[in-house]
Amino acid sequence: MITYIKLFLVTLHLMFCSTLALISAIFDRSNRTYFWISRLLSYGGLFLSGIKLTTSGLENFDKSKPHVYVSNHSSMYDILAMQASFPDDAVIIFKKELAKIPIFGWALQLGPYIVIDRQKADRAMESLDRAKQTIINEGISVLVFAEGTRSKSGEVMPFKR
Repeated sequence: MITYIKLFLVTLHLMFCSTLALISAIFDRSNRTYFWISRLLSYGGLFLSGIKLTTSGLENFDKSKPHVYVSNHSSMYDILAMQASFPDDAVIIFKKELAKIPIFGWALQLGPYIVIDRQKADRAMESLDRAKQTIINEGISVLVFAEGTRSKSGEVMPFKR
């Protein structure tokens, strides 16, 4: 029963933060508020789920430079954990299917995040080029889940092309 209550609270939190992010994406072109809401979503989602995150090694990051974060993807909590542990803001590359989810997907599309079409190589390359430009021109880090999907076994899967 407690698991269902936690799931319900996390879902409400996701809906609330997605709505805020959508409004922010429309009115705040600097994306400062959007990134703040992303962190709020991450910290709140982890807290409501009862997950305690311990991060170490942040002192090794040069905060004056953007980074490319590459992660495996074994659960939806990977995204929350990564965002909560970043020493800086990061644009996430997300699969186009997520953009179809009402409010949440709209917030992803209108915000600074980058949609990738994994079925069409030319469109995927355009997305990666946009990620490169984000790093170079805006100095913002990028997060990519190179496996392209969640791994049921927890093992690292082959990276997508």
